Amino acid sequence: MRRVLDRLVLVLIGLTIPLLAIFAYLIVSYHGELSGGRLPFGLYRYAAGPGYELTPGFAARMLDGSFFVAVHQLGYRIPEGADASAVQPGGVLATGCSFTFGDEVEAQHTFAHRLGEKLGLPAYNFGVPAYSLASVIRQLEGLRARGVIDRLAPRVVVLGVGDWLLERSLNPFLPSEDMQYAYAYIGEVKGAGSGARRLAVLDPPAWASIEHELAFRERYFPGRIRDVGLTPARVALLAREIPRILQANFAGNRIRKELNTRLPFPSADLYDFVLGEVEKSFPADVQLVVLALSVDPQRPVDPGLVAAVRRHPRFLLVDGARALRGANVPPEAYCCGHHPQPAAHEAYASALAAALRDVTGDARGPR
Repeated sequence: MRRVLDRLVLVLIGLTIPLLAIFAYLIVSYHGELSGGRLPFGLYRYAAGPGYELTPGFAARMLDGSFFVAVHQLGYRIPEGADASAVQPGGVLATGCSFTFGDEVEAQHTFAHRLGEKLGLPAYNFGVPAYSLASVIRQLEGLRARGVIDRLAPRVVVLGVGDWLLERSLNPFLPSEDMQYAYAYIGEVKGAGSGARRLAVLDPPAWASIEHELAFRERYFPGRIRDVGLTPARVALLAREIPRILQANFAGNRIRKELNTRLPFPSADLYDFVLGEVEKSFPADVQLVVLALSVDPQRPVDPGLVAAVRRHPRFLLVDGARALRGANVPPEAYCCGHHPQPAAHEAYASALAAALRDVTGDARGPR
């Protein structure tokens, strides 16, 4: 019996040592992810609808020095030094992911800002990095409920979409390799008593909500300084949070693999739902535009998006790939690991302005 117990202890020790090594590796790895990177602390705050949003009044340069981020008190990106409290109604409102936000470029170079200048209107850039189409819907619902849309009274609304947002919008887990907390997503629900399918924006699993991540970061960086050492207190915090992170990463990767194989329904159905929801947030006299963003100017616009726009005549469709081709924008300015650079944003803005002028006959956009 003693010999059996001794062997059992040896087996347990043999299992424990590699598990501890793996756990230590994860702690060091996630600490590096948290304390490194380029995002200044406080750029985002929790928002129950979309999951998170830009923090109103925030202003700081990216930690790698690449560009400056300033946020208006109403929650949209503005150029460095701009008045964060002044409100000019009747402008251009843009929303979408990091392509709309303008990752890698200054605010004044984004297509939202340049379109506003071309039309002689103020710009409200509500694009947020890593947003999905579900996030956008929830964002607009929140802006409408808080009276922000009424206060801004935009004349033009631009929704930036890209093929990558299809899969992202159907997965509740963030498009990240390291910390895939969850936010709102689009899914199918059963119609009441009819058995018919319909789409809706659904809440994420509560255990994986991005609310946990933002609260965890606040505890991890009590001084709001990211470049910090791995202290015993931080090891203890990470040790408690790692099981949640691993479970979320596993679930997110599994769903992503399934969606990469095939979408559960045609893209036309998804876009039809999204456009219909966006329409609800704006009065009938607001001109709505879909900008099909591109990372490949030779790839045509998704036929599903074209079909959906035909069902929603309030929307104009602007082909971003055609805009890039027409302006002879070099590939390094919009693809291959890069977000759109100023030349690509300029091409998008010019195409948007031309489309709006063709429809309204007014360089300032529709009244």
